[in-house]
Amino acid sequence: MEKKHLSSEVQDFIKSCNADDTARIYRALTDTWINYPLAVEILTIVNRMITRAKMIRPQCLLVVGNPQTGKSSIKVRIENLYPDKIDGAGKIERPVISIVMPGESDVRAVANNLLNSLGLPEHTGRPDQVLRNLYKNLHEYKVKAILIDELHHISHIPYKRQRIILDVLKNITTITQIPIIAFGIEEAGDMLSSDIQLHSRFTTINLRDWGQDDDTRRLLSSIESTLPLKEPSNLVKAEMAYTILEKTNGTIGELVRLCQELAVVAIASGNESITLDLVKSHKFHTSKSKIVS
Repeated sequence: MEKKHLSSEVQDFIKSCNADDTARIYRALTDTWINYPLAVEILTIVNRMITRAKMIRPQCLLVVGNPQTGKSSIKVRIENLYPDKIDGAGKIERPVISIVMPGESDVRAVANNLLNSLGLPEHTGRPDQVLRNLYKNLHEYKVKAILIDELHHISHIPYKRQRIILDVLKNITTITQIPIIAFGIEEAGDMLSSDIQLHSRFTTINLRDWGQDDDTRRLLSSIESTLPLKEPSNLVKAEMAYTILEKTNGTIGELVRLCQELAVVAIASGNESITLDLVKSHKFHTSKSKIVS
């Protein structure tokens, strides 16, 4: 029988494992992509950046949000959507490469992190030599976009070095015509705003916390569709949505984690759905307080 509360992928999974409890509990706790309008918008923008012809001044993107607002999930989704491939000549193409901005950033550290992301060894030459080597390899591997996580790490280094790193990022996009897709907290946006040229190149999208509104209920419906429960939980119902939100700090990370924990309890108990009583009684560790019960 079709389970309309579940995605087709989850329905197929339940059939393939014969609804085995252990397999479903493992699945419930597995990281899963959750579709919601702003994330879809970001992925659409990224797709345009990657698939269009190169530009002299490529438009870049900064995704800003507090911890657990979904930045990492979006970054991983981009990486999964644009995997490595082999061209007709048998050479590896890497459409997307990804680094975490080094905490102790300098020109050589940033460039060598990018070389490492291409699967290449670090270059030990002067900074200008390292950069030339990087530019050459970005071209040879046909890189279409560079993902930089924790961009705000730059703001923690001395101002003079900070400006040098920002100039390097600007030069990478100018010389290679490859856009940068960066992720960070609010400090990252403030830092880019201090440089007129970089500010004009980066579109900034803010990932907000979730509140008591229809958007949150739609999000909970998407989350429910990923949970391998046999029966519907109707997480979109007003009191259910309100209680779930009150248990968390309002971030997508905690909303997903709470629903996953509730799904595990529902499977283990044999109830096969998340009830309002279960939500109310479940002890959940949140950043809002030590334990909400």
